[in-house]
Amino acid sequence: MNSLYICRLTDLYVYYYCEQVMVKREYEKEFEGIYREMYVRLCVYAESIVDDADTAKDIVQQVFVRLWERVDSIVWTGVQGYLFRSVYNAAMNVIRHERVRHEFMKFIQAQGEDEGENNPLFCGQDDQEFLLQKVNELITAMPEQMREIFLLSRFSGKKSAEIALELNLSVRTVENQLYRAMKYLKEKLHTADKGNLLLLLFFYNDDI
Repeated sequence: MNSLYICRLTDLYVYYYCEQVMVKREYEKEFEGIYREMYVRLCVYAESIVDDADTAKDIVQQVFVRLWERVDSIVWTGVQGYLFRSVYNAAMNVIRHERVRHEFMKFIQAQGEDEGENNPLFCGQDDQEFLLQKVNELITAMPEQMREIFLLSRFSGKKSAEIALELNLSVRTVENQLYRAMKYLKEKLHTADKGNLLLLLFFYNDDI
């Protein structure tokens, strides 16, 4: 690659970067104003959902970071509604992750109660954290509608008819998405190792 080409690429990057900086500077006052106006209100709202002040602050900070990242495309007249919806969705994600974590650790503990370390499915602390991370990655990678239906079914204990009513979907759509979710999990966990076997047992566990 010749030096002239490199220089042109560098100039293009510098121009693009400067342009983005200038665009964002145009919105600094609006952003600062909405931050000062809404931060405390959003923290109180988030805490009312997650019941933890520090977690609530983290949620609100992340929401404002995402707002700044797309500051040039925000419709400012509707930004308050956007912020409340974003905080609500983020808070519900935290609750769902905690629910998954709780149920997974309870499931792992139950495996250890039977013969302890002699149980072929016994899982040590390091392996537990690794598998929990894998659980969250598998669920997060699902399409949005499938993930929401799957979580409501497996971790909120709701029947297909209840989910259909809540999400304004047909029962057939809900059942189809659940079938696809389980098929997806089977495909991702098809290799016959202890970790994948544990995860399959967890996802198919009727006691959740």
